[in-house]
Amino acid sequence: MGFPIPDHLKLRYLLTGGDALRRLPYRSLPFTLVNHYGPTENTVVATAAVVNPIERNVPSIGFPISSVQVYLLGENQRLVPHGEVGELYIGGQNLARGYLNQPDLTQSAFVPDTFSALPDARLYRTGDLARYRTDGALEFVGRVDHQVKVRGMRVELGEIEAAILKHPHVKQGIVLAKTDPTGQQTLVAYCVAAKGGEADTAALQAFLRGLLPDYMIPASVQWLETLPLTPNDKVDRRALSDLSETRIDQAPKFEETPVGETSTESQIAQIWQELLGVQQVNPQDDFFELGGHSLSAGLLIARLYEQFQIDVTLEQFFEFSTLTDQAALIEQLQREQA
Repeated sequence: MGFPIPDHLKLRYLLTGGDALRRLPYRSLPFTLVNHYGPTENTVVATAAVVNPIERNVPSIGFPISSVQVYLLGENQRLVPHGEVGELYIGGQNLARGYLNQPDLTQSAFVPDTFSALPDARLYRTGDLARYRTDGALEFVGRVDHQVKVRGMRVELGEIEAAILKHPHVKQGIVLAKTDPTGQQTLVAYCVAAKGGEADTAALQAFLRGLLPDYMIPASVQWLETLPLTPNDKVDRRALSDLSETRIDQAPKFEETPVGETSTESQIAQIWQELLGVQQVNPQDDFFELGGHSLSAGLLIARLYEQFQIDVTLEQFFEFSTLTDQAALIEQLQREQA
């Protein structure tokens, strides 16, 4: 039996920082949790906020502390509208002078502060993406170098990761973009299931469709026991990328007709694998849910004609988008042609 802890020795505040706080505690805490944000170049805290366990959103990084100015800027270093994502710039008295003996790096990272009346004022461009919430708090979204274009739309991978972590069965989630055989960017999610949670890809994708537009839904999800870490305990995205390439390059082909599938399904499945870079195709899989888009659909139609000498219109393709339906359509058109 333990001894009671005197009130003056109990933990009253816990301060977090150094990496993104991605989810709230599941229950109330016996102390106050304060989330901090700030790069070393700002020596060192820039924003802070008390984490409210009742609020079920991803924890914010709060508000600028005293003597710090924060701006969210877009192209040409213009302020972005409230609620939109912009790159986070920091100014104020805490800002460092620059990098020792690295004038070029200093010039690119520390830019003139056009919002200040002081002639020598500067801003540090963090490379971090954020947006303002309705209460004025800042929400960390991701990194500028984690922005990708998918189907011509700019996507912040951190925004998808934040949505994934809202699923109760997911403990960790990282999203990467890879180039598919058509030259288009495809999203791949790497997830660790929560304790007692189910690694259900279809359920996760359906959940994300309620939060994100279609072009931001990962085409595939790989469930891992743990995410690889760098020596300083941050997620090793390069190791995940290498893992992705290995699995894609070594994807098995349909060398013989799988049980329960027709020969037509087997042939179409192999074409899907080559176009979408997926390891396996099941009879009820949907071409678009596996990462297909209008360009790859056009390529598939051409491959189907090459394989079966059958013309399939784009309208038919969108109507019959599962493997089973496409095989049935091809066989029906073959019978009509005969």
